Amino acid sequence: MCRFAGGTVLGATVAAVLLAAAPAGAAPARASQERLTVSGARSVELLAASPVRALVVREARARRCGRRGARLTVRVATRAPRVFRVRGARSLRVGARLAAGTHRVTLRARPRGRCAVHLRDVRFEQAAAGTFDPATAPPRPVPLAAAVDKRTNNHWFDSRYAPSFVQRFDGLTPENVLKMETVWTDIDRYDFTRTDQVLGLAATNGKSIHGHVLFWDRQLPRWMVERSWNPTDLQARVRAYFGLVMGRYRDTVREWDVVNEPLNDDGNGLRRSFWMDNFGPSYVEQAFRWAHEANPAARLFLNDFDTEDPGPKADALERLLRDLLSRGVPIHGVGFQFHSNLLPVRDVRAVYQHLKRFADLGLEVQVTEMDVAIPPNRQADPASRRHQAQHFVNVAKACNALPACTRFTVWGVTDRYSFRGAGTTPLLIDTDYRPKPVYDELRKVFAPVR
Repeated sequence: MCRFAGGTVLGATVAAVLLAAAPAGAAPARASQERLTVSGARSVELLAASPVRALVVREARARRCGRRGARLTVRVATRAPRVFRVRGARSLRVGARLAAGTHRVTLRARPRGRCAVHLRDVRFEQAAAGTFDPATAPPRPVPLAAAVDKRTNNHWFDSRYAPSFVQRFDGLTPENVLKMETVWTDIDRYDFTRTDQVLGLAATNGKSIHGHVLFWDRQLPRWMVERSWNPTDLQARVRAYFGLVMGRYRDTVREWDVVNEPLNDDGNGLRRSFWMDNFGPSYVEQAFRWAHEANPAARLFLNDFDTEDPGPKADALERLLRDLLSRGVPIHGVGFQFHSNLLPVRDVRAVYQHLKRFADLGLEVQVTEMDVAIPPNRQADPASRRHQAQHFVNVAKACNALPACTRFTVWGVTDRYSFRGAGTTPLLIDTDYRPKPVYDELRKVFAPVR
């Protein structure tokens, strides 16, 4: 809660990402840390995660504007402008009822010349609770993507596998072929054969690609984990590996899972791993800095499981993200895996509020690995099919309602090759490559991707 001029108490606010204020290619500014200087005219775009009722500025302060201070004109979207007199420090509030989305804010300071108004913590104030139902939000163009794999260098799983992906999905995440054990075959030897084939399937068919994964403590090369390392040598080699892999796919892979599953299951800090043993807890920060160095234009994500619901691990994730952001680490998004069991079915509003909690940090959020397993002994139960479908649809509706949610990925093309076992039928396409009814329901949740 923040108390503003006149004694007004403002409730929770919707995080805003300041987009236009930064030069092209720069990481978007984050509302919780943003400082804007207005000298003359300036405009920014704010991304509201949900409907809003006002623009608020925690502090405005005039510098070098004379005894009378500055006149600051603020216009939100197409609403009538408001004029404020700014001398010392004060807060500002401009009423503006707006839908979720991107809105332009135009600012003008007078008198011109050396006079400047410094603004701190510019953001939208959330509309009153209960006025927004994420289940009824209009469809947005969110890619419906799938994890794709390849059995060998010469063979897909079967002749229907690749065509089914191309026909049914908008985007691709490589399930295994971009992991270290596949690519980094020996200390100075690399094999991109299957990686090129899987990513090429997406690139030649106009599908977006989410790179997975650069740093994970599983599926590491045997030659690496069985060797005793000088940490400095290992760091140099991994840094070069980042540059090699991200450089090779610079033009086709625009976003990456940089660090995968770093947290302990109980939320008590980072898990014990090969990377922790060799680099210490700084490895997470190092990984993001190396990735940004390798491709400054790429969008960089942290991905983890069992963080989809409130609890100790989600709290630990928020603490980690806040710490990284506070130190200027180049991280742009967070992935929630949503490997799910049949029950309980998640509520749309609860999922929306949970994802929004992380969007409010100024980050993109994504559903990165969703599946919903039905126990083998309940496969013939019609209610189980309905629960599975409702689970997928509710999470999709929450994502659709949140502008910061930029991708919805299921972890596999077909039940036939799901890592959870074909007998759990956890995906959208069945073992005979027929789309389940829930596939069409998801297509209705999201608008088509152009």
